Amino acid sequence: MTDASSTPTTSQQSLRRQLDILAEMVEALDTQTDAGRRHTMGKVIAVLTPQVRLQGTAFTDRGQRGIERTVAWLAAEARRPLPSAPVFRRGAELVISLLASTAS
Repeated sequence: MTDASSTPTTSQQSLRRQLDILAEMVEALDTQTDAGRRHTMGKVIAVLTPQVRLQGTAFTDRGQRGIERTVAWLAAEARRPLPSAPVFRRGAELVISLLASTAS
């Protein structure tokens, strides 16, 4: 018999799928041109931004503000003419892992 509280909801499963896809996109940044990298980074930010707001209740106020600042910093990195894939990847992986902890 499974505990209903340990069974992931549809929204949690959807979030996990989104985060898995984002992780793959972030991992592939090194193989892309600068324009492709900026485009991919923008797509990652477009998914992370609303998810951070939606999952915000899972974090303390201070933690939420920190995650929001990290996403804003990632967006600024993505807007640079020559964005750094390793720098973006570190920040994105952090946010993705924090969001993943809310989907378990």
